[in-house]
Amino acid sequence: KWIYPINLPERSYQFNIVKNCLLHNTLVALPTGLGKTFIAAAVMLNYKRWFPNGLVIFMAPTRPLVTQQIEACRKIAGIPQDVLVEMTGLHSQSLRDVKWKDASVVFLTPQILANDLRRGAVDPLKIVCLVIDEAHKATGNHAYVAVVRQLRLSQARYRLVALSATPGDSEAAVIKLISNLEISHLELRTEESADVKPYLPGRHMELIVVDSGSQIRDLKSKFSEVLGKSLDFLVNTGAYWERKPEKVSKYLLLRARETFHRKYPRGTHPSSAAILLNFYLAISLSHAYHLLDRNGCQVCFNYLKKITTSGSPASRATLLKSVEFRTFMSDLQLCCESGENIQKVHPKLHKLLEITLKHFHQCQEDTRVMIFSHFRESVLEIVNYLRSAGSNRLKVQGFIGQASGRDFTGLSQKQQLSILEDFRRGDCNVLVATCIGEEGLDIGHVDLVICFDAHASPTRLIQRMGRCGRKKKGRIVTLVCKGQEHENFKKSVKAQDVLFQSFMLFIMRIVYLYSIFRNKVAPYLTGSTKGASLLETSDSDSDIIGNTLTGLGLSRVAETSCLDSQGSSRDSSETLEPVDSPLKPALIRPTSPLAKSLNDSFGIDWDNVEVNIIKNVSTYFLTHY
Repeated sequence: KWIYPINLPERSYQFNIVKNCLLHNTLVALPTGLGKTFIAAAVMLNYKRWFPNGLVIFMAPTRPLVTQQIEACRKIAGIPQDVLVEMTGLHSQSLRDVKWKDASVVFLTPQILANDLRRGAVDPLKIVCLVIDEAHKATGNHAYVAVVRQLRLSQARYRLVALSATPGDSEAAVIKLISNLEISHLELRTEESADVKPYLPGRHMELIVVDSGSQIRDLKSKFSEVLGKSLDFLVNTGAYWERKPEKVSKYLLLRARETFHRKYPRGTHPSSAAILLNFYLAISLSHAYHLLDRNGCQVCFNYLKKITTSGSPASRATLLKSVEFRTFMSDLQLCCESGENIQKVHPKLHKLLEITLKHFHQCQEDTRVMIFSHFRESVLEIVNYLRSAGSNRLKVQGFIGQASGRDFTGLSQKQQLSILEDFRRGDCNVLVATCIGEEGLDIGHVDLVICFDAHASPTRLIQRMGRCGRKKKGRIVTLVCKGQEHENFKKSVKAQDVLFQSFMLFIMRIVYLYSIFRNKVAPYLTGSTKGASLLETSDSDSDIIGNTLTGLGLSRVAETSCLDSQGSSRDSSETLEPVDSPLKPALIRPTSPLAKSLNDSFGIDWDNVEVNIIKNVSTYFLTHY
C-alpha cells in the first residue's frame, strides 16, 4: 500500500499525479505555484518506506534551491530530519564520501551526483527514486543528462520524477527531454486545465509600449554604424548572415562563432584572426546596442567603458581607432552627464516608478512587488533609481547570481537566502531580479510582477508570470520599447499559446499510438490475432503499423503501461501486488501471455522495463505524421 500526506488540503490533480508517479517515470509539467514539490515529497516518502535501505535522491540545479527543497520536503512529508542529507559544492569529497555511507534521503546539485557516480563514491544500484527539479534544463551535456546516462550504463533500476513548469520551448524540445530522462508517462496541466483552474486565483496581464525617445533613437542610429562594420565583415566572409543590428542577438552570434570553429578548426581559414576579432566585437557591441535600446544611456555607457578598458588588446585598439566609435562615446557621455535627469535614464524607468508608486498607494495592506530585468547592469540601475525616489513605502533589494564582475559583486548563497527571507517577511517589499528569480525559488506571495524587458522565449515569460497570483489575483505588467523589443514580446506570447496547443496534440498522438500498439501491433507480433492479418486493418492504421515496425526494427518496444501489464493487476484499492524479486513495486514483472510471448519472441529484458515506448516510438511517429 502507499500513503498520501494529509497535512495539506487534498487536491485531486495532485493525488492523481502522485499515483502515476509511483508507477511510471513521469514528467510533471505544472504551472508555478501548484505544488510540484508536494508531489515529489509524496513519492519520495513512499519509496523511502518501501526501500528503507535504498537511496532516495532529489536533484536541484542550484545550491539555494537544494537548501529550500530539503526544508519544503521535510515539512510536507514529515521525513525525519536526521535522515535528510544535503550535498553541494561547498562539501568536500572526503566529507561526501562519509555521508554517502549512511545516506538515505539526499538533496544535492546534479554536478555533485554526476561526479560522485563517476568516481564510484555512490553505488548506483542503491538508488530507488530520483527526483529532478527544473527538469527542462536536461538538455545537451547538462549534468542531469549525465546522471541518467550513468545510471543507465550501471543498469540501475529506479523511479524517476521530473518536475518543470516549462518543459520546453517546442514539441521537439519536449521529445528530447523525454528521451534524455527516459520518461514513460506525461502529467501535463495548463492554467486552463479543469482540475487545476479552481486553485488559480487568476492574473491580469498588461502590456505598456514605451517610446524610447528621439535622443536614444539618434544614438542608436549612430551606434548602428559602429556595429555595422563588424557585421558587414562577417557577412562578406560568409561567417554570419545578418547585417541589421536590431535583428542581431548575442546568442545567434555565439552559435555562428561555434559553427565557424567547427568548420575551420585551429585557424585553417585564411582570415581566421580577423573573423574571430569581428565576432568578439559584434558580440560585445550587439549587447551594448540592446542595452541602449532597452535600458538607456547610462547602462550602455558603463558597459562600453568597461570593454574599452578591460577587453582584449586587439579589440580595444580596433574600437579606439574607430572615428565613429569615439564620436558615439562622446555623444553618449554628454547624454549621461546632462543635468536633465530625463536624458540620463531610460523612459521605461519613469514608467516603472510610476506603476510601482501607484500600486503601493492603492494597496494599503501588506503587498509585494517583483521586477525582472534580463541584464545585471539594469538591475543595479533600477535598484538605485527606485531608492532615489525618496518614497518610504519602497524597500528595494536587488537579487542577482553569485558570479562577480569587474564593476559588481555577486551575492553569496547566504546573502541570497537572507534577501528572500527579508522579502517573505516584509522587510523588503520590492525585489529586483535577473533570471535567477524566475524559476524554482520560493519567493513568497507577490501581487505585482513588472517585466522591465521582454524576452522572445516563452519559457522565460511563463516562469516570470508564475511568480504572482498564487493566493489571490495578481497583476503582470510588461514594459517594452517600440520596435524590435515589442516584436519579441508578441513572438513570445504567440509561442506560448502554440506551445500549449502543441503539448496537447503531442499527448493525443501518443495516446493514439498506444491504442494502435496495444490493439493491433502487439497482437500482430504475437500471432494472437486469430488469423487476422495486418492487411485486414484500415489502410491508415496499416501504414502506421508497418512504418512503426520498420522504424523500430521490431525490437525493444515494450513499456508496461501500453501492454497493460501493470494496470491489469491493479484496481482502485491502491494496493500494489507483492513481488518475488528485488524489483520495485512499480516495476512488477509482467506475467500476461502477451508479455511472455513478446519476451520469448524478441528477447525483451523485462527486468529493465523502463525502456519505454515513448522514447522509441514518439520521435519516429511525430517525424512521419
